[in-house]
Amino acid sequence: MTRAKFIKRLLIKIQMETQEKSIETKVGAMHKRREKMGDGERCIIFYTFGDEKKMEKANEVKENV
Repeated sequence: MTRAKFIKRLLIKIQMETQEKSIETKVGAMHKRREKMGDGERCIIFYTFGDEKKMEKANEVKENV
């Protein structure tokens, strides 16, 4: 393998790693939350990404009672 091919492959590898890192930072950290169902035996598992405090406010459902 020539030096030019090696450098080209190395640059492509660096670009791919940089793209992967930028995608990871956009998504944020993963959080796992469990909620018990009405029967008390089963639970639902929620996976959220990013800041949970902001997500709770954005996903808050207001019911008319």
